[in-house]
Amino acid sequence: MRVYAVATPDGYLVMPGGLTRVAAKAGAATVSMQSGGGSKDTWVLADAPTLVGPRLMPRVLGVRDVVRKDPYLPSRLVENLYWLGRYSERSDNLTRLLRVLLARFVDDGGSGPALVSVLDVGRARTLIGRKPPTKATLVDAVHRTAVGSLRDTLARLYWSATQVRGRLSQENWRAIVEIHREQMALTAATPDLQGAMEFLDRLLMSVSALSGFALDDMTRDDGWRFLVIGRRLERLQFLADVIARVLRQSAIDEPATLETLLELADSIITYRLRYLSAPQLIPTLDLVLLDGANPHSLSFQIRELQREFSTVAADYGDGTGAALLGIERLLGSCNLRALEETAVGIAGRRGELARMATQLNELAAAARGIAEQLALKHFAHVDDVSQATLSA
Repeated sequence: MRVYAVATPDGYLVMPGGLTRVAAKAGAATVSMQSGGGSKDTWVLADAPTLVGPRLMPRVLGVRDVVRKDPYLPSRLVENLYWLGRYSERSDNLTRLLRVLLARFVDDGGSGPALVSVLDVGRARTLIGRKPPTKATLVDAVHRTAVGSLRDTLARLYWSATQVRGRLSQENWRAIVEIHREQMALTAATPDLQGAMEFLDRLLMSVSALSGFALDDMTRDDGWRFLVIGRRLERLQFLADVIARVLRQSAIDEPATLETLLELADSIITYRLRYLSAPQLIPTLDLVLLDGANPHSLSFQIRELQREFSTVAADYGDGTGAALLGIERLLGSCNLRALEETAVGIAGRRGELARMATQLNELAAAARGIAEQLALKHFAHVDDVSQATLSA
């Protein structure tokens, strides 16, 4: 049992109550949170109403007491917000990938260039094996619990959210709890294709809502900034890896393959509204690579990261600016004009696609390097300039 005391002008006053740690089962030899234990409030009851010690007067707050920045923001809290952002985005990416995979399998009858391209992405993410896909293996990709799977990512998302519960609005927390319930229900569900697709449809709505909560419900403090950085880094890596793999597909010019890429990048509606035609290579790549107005393009992620890191650098001397400039140069060297067959021919076009894919792989690797540098500086505290907290 842990008791508390309050400092008063007359000395310390022990409060009538405390916090008691309890075991998961009666008679347990060990009482610990790691063994399933918990904590409960402990109250000391009196026979009649009583007031112990002086009545505390409420503190009157004036203009000079206004606070607009958290005076103490521990790095552990910010680290959990950062990973909440990453796992939120990763959950969205994996849910979208699995939904497209199952939908293509059903629509294409188990074959076709669009299915081949999304299968390649799924194998790169170790969601499925190398063998030809079957209905059972695809459903298993949704239900499996291995590291890196959708269910594993959802569990990590929930754990990160529990560590920052006090920073989330009630609606945001309810959305997290609903995602957790869906994940737990999947454990007891009988694996079947229809049920898996319905689960992914519901889950995509829920994880997409987390982005809205982060945008509309949270104060723009340093914790929010690192959450956004986590989301943007995760999306940048995912999109760069996916686009690079699709560019190496032999059926890259097939409308179905490009439509799959647009679906994975959540940009299919924008493309249809702009071009009113079946997907073609150059406008598709422009939309997912270079269009700064598309929140799911690589250009947008880089721009947002530059903005947030500039604020972090001003406050804490972060040194990621040079790495971001390198990433921006890699993206800027993707020359869509070189993909026009009339200028370079078919062979030259294929070579340009391969070169572009290599550059995108390098871009994804550079983004992972930024994530590692960020963790070492702000969370691990192993270098000479890392800080114990992220606030002054």
